[in-house]
Amino acid sequence: MALASAVNAAHALFRSKHAEAADTIRNKIGDAQTALATLQQQYPALAYEVGTDVEGAAERMAALQGEIGRATGDIELLKVALQQAEAKEQERITDAEKAAHRSKLRALSQHLASLRTAAAEYEMLVSRQVTAWDQMLAASDKIRKLVGGGAQVVSKQLHPTHLRALCEQELRRQAYADGHPSGIKFALPGASKPLVYKPDMPTLAAIVADLSTAAIQSEGGSGDE
Repeated sequence: MALASAVNAAHALFRSKHAEAADTIRNKIGDAQTALATLQQQYPALAYEVGTDVEGAAERMAALQGEIGRATGDIELLKVALQQAEAKEQERITDAEKAAHRSKLRALSQHLASLRTAAAEYEMLVSRQVTAWDQMLAASDKIRKLVGGGAQVVSKQLHPTHLRALCEQELRRQAYADGHPSGIKFALPGASKPLVYKPDMPTLAAIVADLSTAAIQSEGGSGDE
């Protein structure tokens, strides 16, 4: 429907030589029919003169009949010419619609290819996300076993429950990095709207780096180990 509307709009703005020829022929047909009507109006009176043997009436009738015949023939010829002009214009419109449809299919194919590429990349990144989360869980388990009782606060911060919250926070941070949540119609899948929008939210890597430093320091380290 949209394609047909666009093509029709283009036709309204652009007049082809076939469309202009058709208009010209229609005007000629109109003029010829007017002229023929004028000739035919003369027929009854002249027929009366012929019937009453008015001198020269027969010759004038023969001439009038000849003019009427030629006018009728001209009109029939113009009607055939009009059919040809309209057929050529319709053929042009059909070709234009086919060309527009081919262009639409090319554009559609390109966008679908982009969608497939993006979907494959998204799938790969989700797989990497799963791997990264598994590695975070394994590291968290080992860290909490190594951290002593005096560092329970640090241990809690590195617990999977808190790490999950930090990962979800990172998802929201990146999902709404381009603006306020109210202005983003389709946010990143899985990202809930933040209760409080903070455009300067620290990154996940920065937060984990600070927690790592705190864990080392809680065991008497300097962070340079």
